[in-house]
Amino acid sequence: MRKIINYYLQELSYEGTNLADETDLFPTEGGTAAIVYAFHSLAENHLLKKGDKIAINEPIFTPYLRIPELKDYQLVEVDLHSYEKNNWEIEPKEIEKLSDPSIKALMVVNPTNPTSKEFDKNALDAIRKAVKKNPDLMIISDEVYGAFVPHFKSIYSVVPYNTMLVYSYSKLYGCTGWRLGIIGLNKKNVFDDNISKLTEAEKAQLHKRYSSVVLDPDKMKFIDRLCADSRSIGLYHTAGLSTPQQIMEALFSMTHLLTSTNGGSDDPYIDIARKLVTDRYDQLHDAMKAPKDETDTNSHYYSLIDIYRLAENQYGKDFRNYLANNFQQVDFLLKLAEKNGVVLVDGVGFGAKPGELRVSQANLPTNDYALIGKQVLELLKEYHEEYEKESK
Repeated sequence: MRKIINYYLQELSYEGTNLADETDLFPTEGGTAAIVYAFHSLAENHLLKKGDKIAINEPIFTPYLRIPELKDYQLVEVDLHSYEKNNWEIEPKEIEKLSDPSIKALMVVNPTNPTSKEFDKNALDAIRKAVKKNPDLMIISDEVYGAFVPHFKSIYSVVPYNTMLVYSYSKLYGCTGWRLGIIGLNKKNVFDDNISKLTEAEKAQLHKRYSSVVLDPDKMKFIDRLCADSRSIGLYHTAGLSTPQQIMEALFSMTHLLTSTNGGSDDPYIDIARKLVTDRYDQLHDAMKAPKDETDTNSHYYSLIDIYRLAENQYGKDFRNYLANNFQQVDFLLKLAEKNGVVLVDGVGFGAKPGELRVSQANLPTNDYALIGKQVLELLKEYHEEYEKESK
């Protein structure tokens, strides 16, 4: 199953590189568990210590901002920010911050969360350059949305030595409840090499930690330590996914390998999935007359809708200021839910700015997205009518 999954990832994520036979895998209970295990083992193996700097690309799934702040880790966060004015693409000058050797790790979602934008060539080139200046940098790259971008190029495929790949089948195959995730590490990786550079006292402590489950703890790979740590060492023999979950990962992978053509770039199921989210994206944005991002790096899986910008486009700047100054963003969300049963997510919860709503194009029937756009505008109209009454 490891070979099957690796060749599946080879076609979807390792674009332009042959890494299938050089990658070790650890199946996990979804991408969520993979991230939790990663932080836990990095701390237990002295690779991340309290006070260390960790860079995080933002906006991002909020728990990724919270984990480093926990008492367990107490890491110092360095923000690599992307902005709407740049179509949410992170600029190389932000990535240049990683050249600082005091930054020990990078936590990144690619395509990004919540905007589902792939790191473009300029960003990937900047990562490659930064790693040359900071060769001990450890990268944890969550790439669950990659398949929705044609010709997606993984950070792992660019700097495999430095990168821990996190993948999940949940988004592409609509199977979130199955909890099907993967951690991938190159057989030659910075995590193992950084362990070899620890102090003798730290190595002795780790020797004792893992000695109950392996004969030679000093030679234990980091990916195997992840697996052991996931079950508090003592239950290492029960770690990992259940057999049905592992088989399901292999079946999804084989479906792609058996049906794809043109070197894996054409898969009828993936083509349909991409078209589905793009059609919903178009319907939503067309209904609201909101600007679209038509670049090749946009997966169209999520939309960030700026309510204040919509308000200004519809009714002018004075109304925008009125809306921003007199109402909390949650007021708009609650009224939308109460009036129409439309439940959208506050973008602030994902690190976006106030006034931005996050819409997933994966959850509802296609025709609902035009309806959502229409109802958002209708609610804005009601706010505007209140504004006109107060202005008289």
